[in-house]
Amino acid sequence: MKRPSSANASSILLAKSILSDRSVRRKWLGSFALILVLGFAAGTSVLSAWLSHSIWRFFLYWMALLGWALLVIVFALYDALCAVREERERMK
Repeated sequence: MKRPSSANASSILLAKSILSDRSVRRKWLGSFALILVLGFAAGTSVLSAWLSHSIWRFFLYWMALLGWALLVIVFALYDALCAVREERERMK
């Protein structure tokens, strides 16, 4: 069986550390949400003229932002489920 490269191993360790600690998870979630809000604000104000020149540019930008929003939602759901699990374990 092939061993993962050092970059893959580092990525896996980083993901495990982010997903296992509640405070780190919340910081990342806040950063992701801030990027989403900034992307929305930029798309409706600063980039609106640039986006209006091409329907494909407009479509791709907003689809990318929609994908980012879905990522934030899934990450928030994961955080909520982890928080519930942690509290249940603490109560036992």
